[in-house]
Amino acid sequence: MRIAGIILAATLLTGTGSLGQEPLAMNVMSFDGKNGYVELPQNLFDNLSEGTIETWAKWEKFAKWSRVFDFGHENNAFVVQTEKDKNSVNYRIWEGKRRDHKIQANKKLKKGAWHHIAAVFGRSGMALYLDGQLIGTKGFEGGLDTAPGGNNYIGKSNWPKDKLFRGQMAEFRVWNRRLSPAEIVKFKDRTLVGDEQGLVGYWRLGDVNGSEVPSALAGGYPGRAVGDIGVRTIPAISRFLVAGQLEVAAQAMYDQADAAFTAGSFEEATVKFSEVVDLVSGFQDAADRMAQAQQQWDLAEAEKAYTEAGEYESSGQAGRAYEAYGRVLAKVSDYKDAITKREQALKDARFEVGLFVMLSDKVRESLTPQAENVGGRFSRMVSSIGKLARVGLLKQKRVMDEQQAYAYRIMEEGLDRHRAPYISLRRRGDMRRLIEQSGANASMAHYDQVVEAAKGAGLPVLVLAEFTEAYTTTKKRESNQVFWTTKQVEYTDDKGKKRKKDVEDKSYATKRYWVDTEMSCRLNYRILNTATGAIIGEGAFDAEDGDAVDYIAWNKHDGIEPGKLRVKDATKFKRLSSDVRNAIDARTGVKSAEEMFRGGAARIGEQLSARLLEALTYYSPGQ
Repeated sequence: MRIAGIILAATLLTGTGSLGQEPLAMNVMSFDGKNGYVELPQNLFDNLSEGTIETWAKWEKFAKWSRVFDFGHENNAFVVQTEKDKNSVNYRIWEGKRRDHKIQANKKLKKGAWHHIAAVFGRSGMALYLDGQLIGTKGFEGGLDTAPGGNNYIGKSNWPKDKLFRGQMAEFRVWNRRLSPAEIVKFKDRTLVGDEQGLVGYWRLGDVNGSEVPSALAGGYPGRAVGDIGVRTIPAISRFLVAGQLEVAAQAMYDQADAAFTAGSFEEATVKFSEVVDLVSGFQDAADRMAQAQQQWDLAEAEKAYTEAGEYESSGQAGRAYEAYGRVLAKVSDYKDAITKREQALKDARFEVGLFVMLSDKVRESLTPQAENVGGRFSRMVSSIGKLARVGLLKQKRVMDEQQAYAYRIMEEGLDRHRAPYISLRRRGDMRRLIEQSGANASMAHYDQVVEAAKGAGLPVLVLAEFTEAYTTTKKRESNQVFWTTKQVEYTDDKGKKRKKDVEDKSYATKRYWVDTEMSCRLNYRILNTATGAIIGEGAFDAEDGDAVDYIAWNKHDGIEPGKLRVKDATKFKRLSSDVRNAIDARTGVKSAEEMFRGGAARIGEQLSARLLEALTYYSPGQ
């Protein structure tokens, strides 16, 4: 319901004259790029470890490192700025002179066009949104508490040599929570009331009293305009950024919703009343009317499902009747006699399902169609598997017994969690006893023997499954790596000037290792109606996994930090590239074959559970 309101709002943001309105105007703040900026009170957000800062900005000139805002100190600040003097923006949090965390926007800014910027920070890392679209993320989890006690500037830098912002801004907001992507899209195009959850700072910027920039929050702290700051009246960036326009749109939607309710179109009325509430939460009695429309809609849906359930009962489809009565009660919990009828349908529909996983080193006939008429041991089926760097997991008895037994448990647990209440599951031990009682060896049972044992025991549905492939592939390589430490020496250049250069101090020979491993496994399955012999589902599920490591074992050799190491390029020394730095003292062990197969078996088990439930959704024994 809420999404519908956001979508409708988006359709109304396209101009200044929509819905018959005259062209709309709004006030914004103008920055001259010479000495004009806004200063917010110090210490206002010192403890804000998580949140969102958003604003609208229009550049008239892309000046070098000009700020949208800059909170903190030189070399220790929370910043959104242009990249040098280019038409792109970046978001940076500086922890110190050489420790900053940066998201660079590749999307270009348009000079003279309005752009919405939202910088998100906190426990889940940094994120930058431009015009409602996610531009990039960074794992650093600091916030405004990273740079407490500094200057909170809009349009000005804490670095004295950086240029001031030249252009216009509007709607500067600070939240103490991370706005979701949907909230960023929703809030960016509308004037806020001021009581929104988590809103802790709000300056519309187009409202200036002398040098005071009033807060739009009740009891909020005003900012201070410094230098040549002006106010301009412009065509509205968005219709809803003009005060009162949300209410105009809400009234139009309210009238449409009221008409739909009167006509008995309760679904349409529910949606439209929810759109009213989404635009203006306390608009007239829209919330109560939405609840009334929802109630009438639920009654209509309950009656429809109740009629369907009766039809299923009449045709002997108890399972479908049970599901339909469930839909009735989901809409109206006490609708007519649906509770009693659902309980009876549950009794009438109850049946058992047997699940038997055949061990591939013992089964005498495969579920694989090509081999089904031939029979033979499992080893024949895998003879075509390539042998290059592959390890056959199923040929290792211990691995197969443990992992396939684990996969069986996953399947069984998945069925128990998600099965319909009228389905009961025969456990592994029960299935083995049934096979033994039929005169067959449960550990060496033939496909047909398992089916006959289930049928003889009166099990209407049987699931047969078999792992027909499981292997790992491992690739390894290594290379020699030489690092140097350097020292600076003075020399005189050909113009007689004293200069310094890096020269070799000490060299270190080491190795770089790459290990890449992959796992693949396949489970074939068949779901049978034992009463009729019909196959009601069959197929195969595949699971793959992999892991890779790239590492150089350094471990602060000779007490030297990796950051001090250099590589030699001809006669010059360079810092280590990012991929080399990331490899130093990185993780050295890959996931084991057994661990990957366990995970793959678990995923396959969940898939098999879902497939069985899908096959049985509208199934009744004997059909």
